[in-house]
Amino acid sequence: MNQLSVNLPKTLQHQLTVLANKNDIAQQRASFNALLQNLGQASYNEISAVLADREVVEPEAGLSPDVIKRLQKRIAEKQNVVFSK
Repeated sequence: MNQLSVNLPKTLQHQLTVLANKNDIAQQRASFNALLQNLGQASYNEISAVLADREVVEPEAGLSPDVIKRLQKRIAEKQNVVFSK
């Protein structure tokens, strides 16, 4: 399963940390981990089928062709890494 990490600006990250209740965070983390355990692992064939069935949509208007091409390249590279394992 691939993960996407997004770095938040320090001020936003600090504000979110201050606003979040530590018990709520722990409960959400536990729920998320339980969900991951229940979902299990998808096989190569299952992943391929889902990717083949996905809906193709037009890129957002603000994205330049160069950005779209670079993003598609990164996705393809990640798929090759995952599928070659």
